Amino acid sequence: MAIKVKELSQNGAQAILQLDARGTVALVGDAERKRWNAKAEPATVLQFAENQSSNVTALQTLHQASGEPNVILKSGEKVYTLVRREAKTDAGYEYIFDGGAETEYVVRYIPSTKSYTLQTRALINNTNIAQNGSLPPSSTLVKQTLEAHTGNAGVHITTADRNKWNAKAEPATVLQFAENQSSNVTALQTLHQASGEPNVILKSGEKVYTLVRREAKTDAGYEYIFDGGAETEYVVRYIPSTKSYTLQTRALINNTNIAQNGSLPPSSTLVKQTLEVHTENADVHITAAERTRWNSMSTAGKDTFYGTCSTATSTATKTVNVGSGFTLSPGVMVTVLFQNAATATSASTRSLNVNSTGPYSIQYNGSSSLDPDLIPGKMRALFVFDGSAWQLLNPTSQKGSATLALSFGTHFVGKTFTIAGSGFTGYSNVVPQGGEINVGTVTAGQTYTVTCNGYTRTFTPTNTSGVYQGYFNVLSLNSWSEIAQASSAGMASKYWKIGDTINITCDDGQILTLQIYDFLHDDLASGTGKAGITFGLKNLMCSYRQMDPSERNSGSFVDTCLYDWMRQDLWNMLPVDLRAVIKPVKKKTSAGSTSQTIRTDNVSLFLFSEIECIGASSASAPGEGTKYPIFTDNNSRKKFLSNGAECPSDWWTRSPAVANSSNYAFIRAYGGADTFRATGYHGVCFGFCV
Repeated sequence: MAIKVKELSQNGAQAILQLDARGTVALVGDAERKRWNAKAEPATVLQFAENQSSNVTALQTLHQASGEPNVILKSGEKVYTLVRREAKTDAGYEYIFDGGAETEYVVRYIPSTKSYTLQTRALINNTNIAQNGSLPPSSTLVKQTLEAHTGNAGVHITTADRNKWNAKAEPATVLQFAENQSSNVTALQTLHQASGEPNVILKSGEKVYTLVRREAKTDAGYEYIFDGGAETEYVVRYIPSTKSYTLQTRALINNTNIAQNGSLPPSSTLVKQTLEVHTENADVHITAAERTRWNSMSTAGKDTFYGTCSTATSTATKTVNVGSGFTLSPGVMVTVLFQNAATATSASTRSLNVNSTGPYSIQYNGSSSLDPDLIPGKMRALFVFDGSAWQLLNPTSQKGSATLALSFGTHFVGKTFTIAGSGFTGYSNVVPQGGEINVGTVTAGQTYTVTCNGYTRTFTPTNTSGVYQGYFNVLSLNSWSEIAQASSAGMASKYWKIGDTINITCDDGQILTLQIYDFLHDDLASGTGKAGITFGLKNLMCSYRQMDPSERNSGSFVDTCLYDWMRQDLWNMLPVDLRAVIKPVKKKTSAGSTSQTIRTDNVSLFLFSEIECIGASSASAPGEGTKYPIFTDNNSRKKFLSNGAECPSDWWTRSPAVANSSNYAFIRAYGGADTFRATGYHGVCFGFCV
């Protein structure tokens, strides 16, 4: 059994000590591990049959320049573990592999012929049982403990290496004590190092205490300080002359002992001390020198000062009086009410003079290059003095600049485009192959208009540095396959915006204009996330339709004749390339018959619910989805028959009315919501997802 003990090594670094069954300690550090890894050598792969172990086939040999190869031993797909390697007097090597069943395979490399032989032998002091032959029965193998086999219970290393590792380790002394009788320390196990300095593990029952530090004493002994909790520490004193231990309990107040070699006194007798006295800082433990340095940066008296500046905008130096008690020093803060704009003059001359202490540059983030509208009139500006300038802490804006990078759709390659906006007067260029082009520097908050091949897009950069990416892509110029690819890639909202349109021609000759209603709005029926784009009609189809001739709303929308027509006839009317990319989604609708129960159906074509159009469930059950952002007011819900060619008309939603078992909610011609019998005729506005 191996015991792992966490201890401090001589130089204060932490290491892991592993004790084997005999109490011997092995120490492995990162540096030593890397040193071994640095000795890696190329490999020779050997293949053999277990019952014919003398037949060794070299599948691959990669000899090192020194002539010393590594060996990988396989039998079929089984790879054997290399235990050790031993050098021979003829400059050859033996590679010993773990064969299992107290057996090892010995591969002999002969450098003169660059060949290999294989022996099978029992793990008994390397005494061969079979030479170049088959494995003998396991009953003839002599039993041997792991200790005798490897000389170490944890890892297979040579005796010389093991001795070298152990020389670097410090054995441990395990001390057991009772918390209420802390002077009674029992040494469970003591393994003294040659130097006479033991390590110490402190336990009380099953509890192991954390070693905080170790201190050397003038008598060559040591004190081991353990965290006792509750502002208490246990101090184990090792006395080398007697090789014995004592235990003290003391409070964490300037290391003053409260109990000497005795039981811990009641907590009521412990000396109270404020956190300020204990740590010299109320938040963190820092040294007195650090605390003094921080305190030197504070300002005596008031932390901030306030005054009004009436200096004209055209005057470069702004003056303000903030009252008595002000001393100009690093860290002092002032709030200034500017009656006039302060930064409309030249950037290199703007300064602030507080209480006649001298003009100092006004800066933001260490720069005096400030936007003209950074400190407008009537603004209360907060400044901190950094020793050489007044740094503004609350600017209204600092626009900065970035590079505008445009990404054009493939349809615009080779076309001429122009840009209108600050710094782009008369700008014109040609869209290159690939559609990517950096056009120049733009200012955050400014609007830039890009026109190409009769289409226009506007961009308003938001970042003050780096690159602002603008995408110039027109929805109607893309195939449904391209639209689906952009949707699946999560790029749809970068290429297009809500309200963008594309036309389709149905099999019956109707031309319908589709709009983007939203991005990432509807849950995919597959359960794999959101559909990239939701489309809906901009207006209405050419004909009115009944919801259902039976004048009922039980069974919800999917049980209506209108839905049957949509999933069969309407579906087959749509273009084939569009049908190929439509993704079924989950739609929520009440169960009908005045029920508040919400059911979820997987559908490819759907009508919109009342709440998806209005944002409220005034006539229908709550929980039928969320409002699409394309619907903002009554005008946005006003739709015209025959794809906009005729008058505005009422149109169905999929929401059963909760007041009765016969009505469905619909959107009136002016954009408001109402309910009507299922036998009524209204316009059709359907939607789908890509």
